[in-house]
Amino acid sequence: MLLDLALGKEDGLSVLARISEHAPSVPVVIVSATETTSVIRRALACGAAGFLPKSADSTTLIAALRLVLDGGIYVPPAVLNSEAVDDTSVASRANPARHNHNLTLRQLEVLSLLSKGLSNKGIARRLNLSESTVKLHIAAILRALGVNNRTQAALVAERLDLEG
Repeated sequence: MLLDLALGKEDGLSVLARISEHAPSVPVVIVSATETTSVIRRALACGAAGFLPKSADSTTLIAALRLVLDGGIYVPPAVLNSEAVDDTSVASRANPARHNHNLTLRQLEVLSLLSKGLSNKGIARRLNLSESTVKLHIAAILRALGVNNRTQAALVAERLDLEG
């Protein structure tokens, strides 16, 4: 699904959060004229599978949509160099490694710690990440595994022997 953040009276991020809650298996790509890192991060934290600036050319649009349809997460290149987002996690999402359920190595580490019962803060401390980055990873993990919450993700990890 393509979703424009500028929906008139309705806040696009609120709509995204509702879509993610009620239809978690539907990948939603945000299309927006806004290209600020904070908006992109909030969109990804709300469950977006990608963020496409309206300034993107058609080649980028097609590549981004293919990536998302293959289970990846598209992040604009400008964000990849931003100090506000963990470079390793964003680079991994931009070119997802084809591991179990399309999870990156970092996401597998997060899933392992999540399945051991660590909080977002605990995972962030253990992996030297920000809590925001951990939340982004968890959202991507839930989408990739097709589950709705941390408990279900931990059960999948246990079944697949991913808890490390």
